This record gives sequence, C-alpha cells and structure tokens, in this order.
Amino acid sequence: MLAFSIQGANKQTYLHRAVEPKGNLIMTRISKRVAASAVGAAVLAALPGIGAAGTLGIDFSPTAVGAPGFNDDTWTLGWSFTDTTATSVIALGALDQSIGGTETVSLWNSSGTLLASTTVSGAETPVGSAPWVFTPITPVALTVGDTYYVGAYGVSFYDFEVSPVTIAPQISDVGNAWVTGNGFPSERSPTGVENAFYGANVELGTALTTVPEPASLALFGAGLAGLGMIRRRRRGAKA
Repeated sequence: MLAFSIQGANKQTYLHRAVEPKGNLIMTRISKRVAASAVGAAVLAALPGIGAAGTLGIDFSPTAVGAPGFNDDTWTLGWSFTDTTATSVIALGALDQSIGGTETVSLWNSSGTLLASTTVSGAETPVGSAPWVFTPITPVALTVGDTYYVGAYGVSFYDFEVSPVTIAPQISDVGNAWVTGNGFPSERSPTGVENAFYGANVELGTALTTVPEPASLALFGAGLAGLGMIRRRRRGAKA
C-alpha cells in the first residue's frame, strides 16, 4: 500500500492507492472533502450565469447638454444601440431630472419585440454624471451584432444635442429613437449620437452563461456516482 499526505490550508487530503503485484491500479480513494468539492464544481457549472456589477450604457456631463426638453406623456423617447461584446442588460433607468412620479422604461429588439419593461422612480439613488436612476430587471442576454432600442415614457425632462457622450465599450452605433405614445420607438430622425433622446438608459452586466444540458447533467451525475462509490468502498474497508 502506497500512502501520500498533502498539507494545505490547515487540512489534509489523503490519497491512497492499492496496487497489485503487476502494478495495475485497482482503487483510488479520495477524501470526502475533495469529492464534495468536485461535485460542487459540477453543480456550479450547471447553473446559468448572473450579471455582475453594471456599466452605464451611456453617460455625459450636465454641461454637455445643448437642448434640454420636457416630455408630458406625449412620446416614448430614447435611443438605439448595437451589441459588440457578449453582455446583458441588468437594469433600466431614466434621467434623474424632475421625474413626475414614475417613468416606464422599456427595452426592445430591432423587430419591435418587447424584451423588458419596468417603472423607474425619482426616489431611487442617482448614479453617473447626468445623473440616472435605475430599477433592476431580470437580466436580458444581448446578441453580438444585434440592434436594440431603449425608451422612456412619462412626465419628465430629457436631454438632446448632447456632446460628448460616453458610450460603454460593449455597445456602439448609438442613435436617435422615438415614437408618439407609449410603444416601440421606431422613428429615427434626426440621426447622430448627439441627437438621441437621452431620457432612458441601460445598465450592462456580464454575459449570461447558457447551460449545455447534456454535458452538465453528465458531469453532475458522475460526481454523485463517484461520491457514492467512495462511501461504499470506505464501508467495505472498515468491515
């Protein structure tokens, strides 16, 4: 019987190997703690990812605003953008300038399909330079190369003719988007990043991890089976 002892972090991990005269390995036993760690890793691998601390989609200094405006429930005002890096939207926000109660902020894809919508209140803690207030949403995964629209509807101010605008590195091609009433902001005039209607904003998080189900389940099952086998062999050894 060959026995090895490994010290680390105030704990021992024992690896025992019983070898036949011909040198064939017939049994490898790992401590319960190590096996449990392996199973835990398998479980984590099978879970979908969750967005981390966010990045503002756009931001700017109040001194960069050329023409502030006021929306009195007449339009959905916002902007469009293209995803350039695998990411997700984890919160929707609005410009924190005299929001009349709450604003409805929504996210759509280029086909006009509503992906997320929430209400944003001026009572939230403002962030950024503009500044903005946000409400978290269930993360929405973005597809690289696809275009998305974000818009705000409600009684509030918005900023127009803004330069310069800081754009998150995960997105590009920011442009104007609006429509009369509460709905998908399909209108695109005038053009140019400085002419977008900055009443709405997005908070970007990490990419969401999709689960490769067959592989993950197989890994999880193998971990459980291995733990059970170790326990049975330990009982047999003690007997």
